[in-house]
Amino acid sequence: MLVGEGLVVTGLSEGFHVPPIDAPALEDLYRWNNEVLSLAARSGAGPLPASAAADYAEATAQLFAGLAARSPNAEHRRAVASLNDRLHAVRVAESTAVPACAAELDGLADTLASGDGRAAQAALARYHRKRVRHAAEIVRARYRPV
Repeated sequence: MLVGEGLVVTGLSEGFHVPPIDAPALEDLYRWNNEVLSLAARSGAGPLPASAAADYAEATAQLFAGLAARSPNAEHRRAVASLNDRLHAVRVAESTAVPACAAELDGLADTLASGDGRAAQAALARYHRKRVRHAAEIVRARYRPV
């Protein structure tokens, strides 16, 4: 099941391990995350749950899961949950590689909570474009933490 979700990989006589990620693969993952979240933002409305997360990576996952939960489409929730799992390790690295990411997340949360679908989609696109631009730095921070 974990292999099917892309969370671990295996090979002959190699056991299981977390798959490495490079900048182009991370860029694709961010673009896919934006597409799924934009669909969820377009399909649902309502309040977002307040985050009780202690760190940036978990706060991001909670925000996006809350956004997906507003959608009536259960596939949005499943896709976002899977993306949250796959992006957790790089979100930890984002907190050091992307300037002002915590403040940016707060602003994104405010925009998503406003109920303005167009503004939400624009804010999600800006958020993800910034991470695509910083993908190489995020990968470096992921594999060479300071």
